[in-house]
Amino acid sequence: MRLILLSQSLDQVFHNELRKRLGVLSLFCMLSLIYGAIFLPYLQLSSGLMGHDYSLHFPNLLIGYYWALQNNYWSIPWFTPATCGGMTYYADLNVAYFSAPQVLTLFVSPLRAIQITFMLFAFIGMWGTYRLMRVAFGASRTASVIAAALFLFNGFYAYRMLIGHLTFHAFALTPLLMAMLLPRAGKAMPAIGETIFRTCIAGLCLAYMFHSGMIHGIPPLLMACAIVILIHGMRVGFQPWSWALMAGAGLLSLGLSAGKLYAALSLANAFPRDFYKLPGADNIAQLLWAVFSSLFWRPPPDALVNSDWSQVRHEWEYGLTLAPVFIAYYIYSEVRRGAAGAHSQIIVKRSGFVYRAAGVAIVVMLLAPLALNFYMPGWNAFLKQLPYFSSSSSLLRFFCLYIPVIVICCALAIDRLPRSRAPLRLKIALVAIAVIVAQNVITNRDYYNTETYDPSAINAEYLRASKEARVRPVDQIASSDNMSSPNNTMAFGGSAFPCYQPMFGYQLEKFPIGQLQPGPIFSAREGFLNFKNPACYLFPKENKCTPGNHFAVSQIEEAQALAAYRPFAFQQPASQILATNISIVSSLACVFGLALGGFLWRRVRRSKTMPL
Repeated sequence: MRLILLSQSLDQVFHNELRKRLGVLSLFCMLSLIYGAIFLPYLQLSSGLMGHDYSLHFPNLLIGYYWALQNNYWSIPWFTPATCGGMTYYADLNVAYFSAPQVLTLFVSPLRAIQITFMLFAFIGMWGTYRLMRVAFGASRTASVIAAALFLFNGFYAYRMLIGHLTFHAFALTPLLMAMLLPRAGKAMPAIGETIFRTCIAGLCLAYMFHSGMIHGIPPLLMACAIVILIHGMRVGFQPWSWALMAGAGLLSLGLSAGKLYAALSLANAFPRDFYKLPGADNIAQLLWAVFSSLFWRPPPDALVNSDWSQVRHEWEYGLTLAPVFIAYYIYSEVRRGAAGAHSQIIVKRSGFVYRAAGVAIVVMLLAPLALNFYMPGWNAFLKQLPYFSSSSSLLRFFCLYIPVIVICCALAIDRLPRSRAPLRLKIALVAIAVIVAQNVITNRDYYNTETYDPSAINAEYLRASKEARVRPVDQIASSDNMSSPNNTMAFGGSAFPCYQPMFGYQLEKFPIGQLQPGPIFSAREGFLNFKNPACYLFPKENKCTPGNHFAVSQIEEAQALAAYRPFAFQQPASQILATNISIVSSLACVFGLALGGFLWRRVRRSKTMPL
């Protein structure tokens, strides 16, 4: 009889839990539909135009499709003939060849690939946030849903994608990365199988961020991960496991990225972008208001000085709406009345040096984005001497650090209300979601209605190439009549010049023009073709040339191969070959680690649930 009652009780719990999970999934689907209804129309306006920076990524996606069509997708597309009279491709930090958008172009057009990527990664970010709060922090279901909704509608991801910063779609992996770095709330340190599996997933997330081109987003997100690990430690107890796993994931990601990283550094060293000013605000009060406004209200007017150009609206888009302000105010009021407590029994009250040191470290890292965007001549000159910052033209993107931290703190604040006040939590949740949705619905987006990039030529060429299974070789150096989309000339067999290539500067300040001129690429002049040898950009010493050199007439076969999107023979240094092999070995090790770790983890979980 007892076994029957126990079985019925477990069955009831299971069905209740299943209903709750289906309810959360239904809510996520509804939020996704609202999200798509708000933002998808801007990923191709009624005029057919899109965000201006897609003028770089649409041609790059077509180049990647050409390469996959002409060669093996898994082979490395070192170079492209389609831009600047012959240019590096794989080593370009703005090229996301091994990424979801590029894989999707194997099946759908670049436009559809971007739209699918936008919605898919938005959902991954929402789901990852929910799992982060439920599993790692032991948060209530209500608080976790609020956190997921906040992250879904963050302005940094949405508006970067709208304006054409495709490389930032990997920002949505941040919650998943954090979830992998943190142990389950209230549980002992994970076993070896789970540790291996989590390390591989976290390493893949970091490597994907690099391969997708999110270079400027990785440093602030690593700082955000450190802050979240410290918050988690202050809440449930400090463990060295998270730091060890973060280090292991970092090493794995370096291995997975070694080939591209070495090549990218070779290109960056040949063409450093240290000639741009580094902007900042010279008034701390103005900077603080600008950050508050961009996070919770609306993008402020440009508040920076010492800038080569104005930091326009999309550079200030980080919005989480006024919902976090509402939550903070309401919970603070409850705390003042003594009505708030602790939701979870796993919260550990800590004191002493470690606890205080963690608090100081959190404050220092939270102040870092403000310090990096504060202008003083001496401080600015010091930053311009540092390797990473010297090639930057803006450090506003460090503000994305605040997004996951604020989201997590909002969820933890809601759980300050005791379980007995569940109806109040639900009320706060409903109001917060209403605020999030309403503020996003009424936001004025006229700025994004005036975008200028026309993807029609690239999409039409993609449809032709996919139908005929044949690439369109480059046969001439061509200039575009539409300077908002110069790289689109590849759709007609032209290699764009002038081209849009930020690696040479936004106005091609470092581009070595040489003898390049409009006309047939195989026309000879003084023993050289009208076509650049892109191997000289990467490895000039090994190929006995200088960056920007053209193919010699004697290299006509190499030039013909490049023009047809085929590989051609060039020399690589031993260090590049080693880096590429490290990436290959790391990829195989990661696949093996996922399989082994998953098997061991599942075996442990089965043994714990198996009846005696």
